[in-house]
Amino acid sequence: MSSDKAAKRSTEQQNAQTVIAKAWSDPRFKSSLLRDANAALTSIGIATPPGITIKVVEDTPTEWHYVLPPRPESELHDDLLERVVGGVGSASPKGKK
Repeated sequence: MSSDKAAKRSTEQQNAQTVIAKAWSDPRFKSSLLRDANAALTSIGIATPPGITIKVVEDTPTEWHYVLPPRPESELHDDLLERVVGGVGSASPKGKK
């Protein structure tokens, strides 16, 4: 992984931790986050890309959510499809993350 990608991933993880901690400690922020995530994130200094809508949902003990990633534009090779369907990895080619 390039240092730029590693830095971006680290920032995203830090932002996620910040958002979760704030939502758990501030009921007003949590309500805002669930209602309008883009505005809530902007309110705490986290920029959202133009043209992107962010949606936040909350898992409960009886309701969980799956996130379906965008379908790849090119066809997946059989080995990649098997890894994704089997839950073993992601759609990234072997050796690339």
